[in-house]
Amino acid sequence: MNFSQLRNFASTELVFLITLGMVFLGVKYWKGQEWFKFAGTILMGGIFIILLTGGDVVAPVRWLLGLFGIQI
Repeated sequence: MNFSQLRNFASTELVFLITLGMVFLGVKYWKGQEWFKFAGTILMGGIFIILLTGGDVVAPVRWLLGLFGIQI
């Protein structure tokens, strides 16, 4: 079976739809001053996008820890 169309959809259009959802929820939580929900939306959306585009999932964690001087 040929899954190239599904792979193409997941790496382009689905990323766009997830981003739109993140923006909508982010604005909603920002206006309601629900900071943990806002941060969770950004975090989960970022993880989904990294997984869908085939990126390195650990790289953002390394970067975040690097800000505090922790090297892995």
